Amino acid sequence: MKISILNKIILILILIGVLPITIFTFLTIDSYQGLIEKYAPYVVKEYPEIVSETLLNFENIKNQTLFIFLLIIVFVFFFSIILSRKITYPIKKLTEATNELKKGNLDTRIVLKTKDEFEDLAESFNQMIQELQRSRALLEDEKAVLEIRVEARTKQLRELAQSLDEKVKERTRELRIQRDRIMAIITNLVDGLIVIDKDKNIVLVNPNAEKFLGIKAGDIQKKSIDKLIKKNNTIKELFNLINQKGEKNIFREEFALKDPQRLVLEVSTTLLETGETVIILHDITREKLVEEMKTDFVSIAAHQLRTPVSAIKWSLKMILDGDLGSIKKEQREFLEKAYESNDRMIRLINDLLNVSRIEEGRFLYNIQKKDIKDIINNVINRSKTIVEKKGLELQFLFPKKKIPDIEVDVEKIELAIQNLLDNAITYTKPGGKVTISIDYKEPYKELLISIKDTGVGIPKDEQKRIFSKFFRGSNAIKIDTDGSGLGLFIVKNIIEAHNGKIWFESKEGKGTTFYFTLPIHQKI
Repeated sequence: MKISILNKIILILILIGVLPITIFTFLTIDSYQGLIEKYAPYVVKEYPEIVSETLLNFENIKNQTLFIFLLIIVFVFFFSIILSRKITYPIKKLTEATNELKKGNLDTRIVLKTKDEFEDLAESFNQMIQELQRSRALLEDEKAVLEIRVEARTKQLRELAQSLDEKVKERTRELRIQRDRIMAIITNLVDGLIVIDKDKNIVLVNPNAEKFLGIKAGDIQKKSIDKLIKKNNTIKELFNLINQKGEKNIFREEFALKDPQRLVLEVSTTLLETGETVIILHDITREKLVEEMKTDFVSIAAHQLRTPVSAIKWSLKMILDGDLGSIKKEQREFLEKAYESNDRMIRLINDLLNVSRIEEGRFLYNIQKKDIKDIINNVINRSKTIVEKKGLELQFLFPKKKIPDIEVDVEKIELAIQNLLDNAITYTKPGGKVTISIDYKEPYKELLISIKDTGVGIPKDEQKRIFSKFFRGSNAIKIDTDGSGLGLFIVKNIIEAHNGKIWFESKEGKGTTFYFTLPIHQKI
């Protein structure tokens, strides 16, 4: 039989309480017996019966005491069993219920009618289980709702994934078609195309680039430029040009290939957002050849025309001056018109010859130091007659302080200023004003010259073409039908040949101001 802890505790308490008393009783009786036995020889002689009876009583007391002790132990033992059962029964019930609860059985209940704390504990336990049941029911409901939502969301995601997959496939197909289209365009592009990544490796070369440069794409693709320029002189010269101008600043720069192809290419570069650089090679060999032929033709024709036209001019001049006899008034009028027309023809021939020299790169001949005020005064003096005839106000403004002499080709600078002043005079109505100004930009070691008029101005949509060869503004043609459209082209090339810059500001109907700069010292 299993003895509970409570039974063991009660037995130990009984032993601790009763055993000392029993031992003390036995020791006391033994002490009395010892005394009697010690003094028995003296007492026995006089009271033998009393001594025997006394010893017998002591034995009986010892036996009774031992019996009572054993009886108490047995009684207490059984009493403790009954008591422990009464106490451990509720605990056992609680333990069983707890084990059932651990198994997940929320239907278990504890029924105790002990009318004490155990009954209260059992009631609290039952209430706790009820709360757990309610919580479990709520969790199951929420679980069911969540399962429905998850299932619906899963279905939605599955449909979305399927839709995305279809869109990705469609987009991939479109991108593939677009890529093939772009590659077809690049392959069949009449211009050469080279693409360089941000690590300076060539990633794409189209067939025309191969043809122009005399290379094969397979030999240079995915290779570093630094390595290629050591092996291929054409690539070296091309990238030397690009490095000199800067990858971002190249637009239609001429690049002439040497033998055997002798091609002339226009090089342009574009920097993409990805860091890649696109190099475009446009073949202008035919255009350059045609242009060269036109330049040669114009040069030859102008030279051939210049002599007879000059002879006609001097002949007409002699007739008008009366060197060949007197002429009538009507004859003079016709001859003066012929003289003016001939003079315009000479100016046109001179313009054509100047354009020819510009295109041949042999325009500046005689660079010398000169005071810019003297150059401008010479031009003004040649134009005073027509200024006075039109009733214009001509003003020349310059700083009071000394302006350093500049290094220029005097003849060409006079030609440029003369052209700008002639335009200002021609396209300004009578009573208008023309102003020539000089400003010395000391920090930059350059002069800023401006020629301002109150004339017809330049239409806004035509301003980008104003320096183009043979171009004339629509409003200018109405005023002067005899212009060649070469004047501003020549002016621009003269200024740029002197390492200067030219620009203008204009508003139609209000007037125009042309500005140009000239460095003090030339590096021509």
